[in-house]
Amino acid sequence: MSSERPLLITMGDPAGIGPEIIVKAFAARDLPGTVVVGDAGVLQTAATRLAQQGHTAVEVVSAPSLEEAVRLSPAAKPMK
Repeated sequence: MSSERPLLITMGDPAGIGPEIIVKAFAARDLPGTVVVGDAGVLQTAATRLAQQGHTAVEVVSAPSLEEAVRLSPAAKPMK
């Protein structure tokens, strides 16, 4: 892991607006070093629903550890 500290954010209430806000934030900009802590299935559902509504598609990637999540984070950009 790099010497920089990752930014960890939670997805919020799975039944609330948090997952959609997180997906939209990742679609709007490159957030290297930012890791979302939450249920990947819930985030994928939000990403799929938003993509079907015409928003930028975002790939949700699950990681087994914080180190792996930080390593993958720079690659977690909006899909073209």
